[in-house]
Amino acid sequence: MASQKNVPPPWHRQLHCVCVQYRPGVAVDPQGRLPHDPMAGAGTIEASPTEILDGLCHCPRHRERKGMIRMIGAWTRRLLRPVLGGPDASLQRMIFRAYRRALPISLEQGLENPVLPPGYARRLPERVVELLLARLSYAPGKKVLDVGHAYIMECHRKLLASLPEPRHLTGVDIAEPTYDTRPLYERSLKSDITGTKLPDNSFDLIWCVSTLEHLGMDNSGYTASFATGSHMAAQAIREMVRLAGPGGHVLISVPFGKFEDHGWFINLDWERWQSLL
Repeated sequence: MASQKNVPPPWHRQLHCVCVQYRPGVAVDPQGRLPHDPMAGAGTIEASPTEILDGLCHCPRHRERKGMIRMIGAWTRRLLRPVLGGPDASLQRMIFRAYRRALPISLEQGLENPVLPPGYARRLPERVVELLLARLSYAPGKKVLDVGHAYIMECHRKLLASLPEPRHLTGVDIAEPTYDTRPLYERSLKSDITGTKLPDNSFDLIWCVSTLEHLGMDNSGYTASFATGSHMAAQAIREMVRLAGPGGHVLISVPFGKFEDHGWFINLDWERWQSLL
């Protein structure tokens, strides 16, 4: 009778079918071996059941199952779209949920030393960090100017609606807002931030979230009335500092790293950022 000692266990014989025995939260390596596989290496990756089906399963039976799952998912999204919205609406909900998750612990530490939960903002756009910084800079009763409010995202509007009362928010933009601003802002001003006619020290806090990089660029996608020029970003910063005054604060966020000119916005590098200050 043959010895059973060297017969590989079922999970070892099914390296390409780990989806049938996969449990959420179990780590697998890139070859699909489960963590108790004696041949598995030290490095592991976390994967969802969908990622297992998409990336590791290649046998005919599970290719068919993978196709069925994709078809069911597509039809489910199509049926729920009138209620939940399209892909962008789903992304907005994900951003706001992530922001709400980080808010309690971040409020304890404050703006100077924010603490983020492990894995925060993974696979999400930078707005999830910008919203958190905006909220940490806010306090009830502060007079706040929101620069570039006409086209803000749904997650930004949810942030504004969730701010503790009393809220004294003013929005300013060269374009007409794409939504009803009255539930969120006390005032909505159509003006160029490079030269408003507002008095000095008008605000305690000024937000300029992902807006400065558009100043002086091609804004035809937002409005037909706009000016261009490389000087406009620095001019806008000077104007915001004037409006905030000695005791005020200005929060500016921009895409940063390697310089890139995309026509309607720029990605700033260190040298160009320093030239604005």
